[in-house]
Amino acid sequence: MPRGVPNRTRVSTVTTTEHTDSREHAPEAVTIVPMVEAATARSIEIEPAAASASDALAYERFMQEIVEINIPTEGKEGELPIVDPCVNGIRAYIQRGVDTKVKRFHVEALLNARTATYDQHTQQIGSDIQVGLKKTEGLSYSMIVVNDTPQGREWARKKMQTRG
Repeated sequence: MPRGVPNRTRVSTVTTTEHTDSREHAPEAVTIVPMVEAATARSIEIEPAAASASDALAYERFMQEIVEINIPTEGKEGELPIVDPCVNGIRAYIQRGVDTKVKRFHVEALLNARTATYDQHTQQIGSDIQVGLKKTEGLSYSMIVVNDTPQGREWARKKMQTRG
């Protein structure tokens, strides 16, 4: 028996009195039963690693691969000369217009970065004015993949198709 766990189950009875209003009720007996005994080493089941763990490891290795990209200068107002995606506290500094080697998880962050713009259209029909919004969504940073594996290019293509 592990240290600190009693050899037998203890049950105790406590008498309580509830107060509601100004009247006192008769005492009630409440039975207190301790929590289930702590698990012993014999009751812990160890399962072998599943196939999903190896899939997760392969995916992590894939996301750690180095990819060479280029984020072109677009000349937009307020555009910063450096793009700095940060994933789980790991930041990559990518200078626009320069081929840069980054890990694939930074490329994924750039592919997930979207900007939505809304155009407002007003239309007057008689005395009624209708306002409509048209949403346009696209990548925040256009990107050219300079050097990547065939598997990586296929992954990026699928990633772009699923994002719409």
